[in-house]
Amino acid sequence: MIAPLTKSDGKPLRSIQEVSRDVYIIAHKEDTQRLENFFRQRGFQLRVLRRAYSPAEQALPSQVRCLLNHRDAWQAIADSGRAGLVVEADFVPIRSFANACAPFDPELSPRAIGWLYAGGPVIYGFDPRGYALGSSSTAVALLIMPEAAAALVQFAGTELAAANPRILLWDTYFCHQLRGSMNVSTYIPLKQFGEHGGITNPDHSQHMARGWHQGDILRDRLAFMPAYARGNPLRFLAIRWRAALRGLARVFSGRFIEPPAFRGSRQKGLILLFTLCRWWPWSQTFAGFDAWR
Repeated sequence: MIAPLTKSDGKPLRSIQEVSRDVYIIAHKEDTQRLENFFRQRGFQLRVLRRAYSPAEQALPSQVRCLLNHRDAWQAIADSGRAGLVVEADFVPIRSFANACAPFDPELSPRAIGWLYAGGPVIYGFDPRGYALGSSSTAVALLIMPEAAAALVQFAGTELAAANPRILLWDTYFCHQLRGSMNVSTYIPLKQFGEHGGITNPDHSQHMARGWHQGDILRDRLAFMPAYARGNPLRFLAIRWRAALRGLARVFSGRFIEPPAFRGSRQKGLILLFTLCRWWPWSQTFAGFDAWR
């Protein structure tokens, strides 16, 4: 039996900012000033992580260097003993990001991560409080509990030591290892709290993975114009349409609700209702349209 999405004392659900005010921005050479200003104006505590790579690390592929940078953030969260937000430099949050409902209850799920932007999301079911359990194939924006951060550090160490070629796509499969052997609960939001605002990932494109991804349905308007728009409102609208249509295609092709997991679920009605609520009202799908005004 799933309890209502309220606290037992009747208080509202905890917002993202109530769960964590610690933000770690993963950056290399990108200009992060707009993103930093957004978080600072809302009272978050920031750390911009620009790893000083050794000569040997400089020779590694960009996705491996990115993993090293993420590992630094995960280690910092694990050491702090507090939940933290890890966002990449090209993340574009929605305007109401700070007050949006966190994707999980930290009291119920001390070993959890929650996507704040879930690229290619998949729904599996719900925890006892009604939060959506799922996965995503991106690490652009995550809310991470300390125990889960320690598991991510372990994941990074294992992958780096193995030197497996697939490490170039680590952000597309790390969630499956967390859910499997590492016993980490993984959560997805009802609607996206932001999106990937960067350009196509060349490492993904070169290894037969789709290089572009944006939020299929946004909870609110974006805080600022994404870099992928290149200052062009029409390009912005076209890419938002593409993202939304791809999201709908994933629903109808059985990639948002995986048929094997759905057939064995006791929460079929709730999964279908969650899916419907994501796309209703339709206007919310394109909430980012006036971000350029």
